[in-house]
Amino acid sequence: MNTHDKPDAPQTMPEYGTADSILFQAWLVLFLMCVCVGLANYLLMNAPK
Repeated sequence: MNTHDKPDAPQTMPEYGTADSILFQAWLVLFLMCVCVGLANYLLMNAPK
């Protein structure tokens, strides 16, 4: 007979490390900056003269 009623809870380890988090944030900021610069460029070029 098995004396355990339920299995042990899995260890809660972070899925990603600190380096991965910083890399993800850097790429996200870079992507958002490119989108903002592209949008500003588009709006400035197509502004009514």
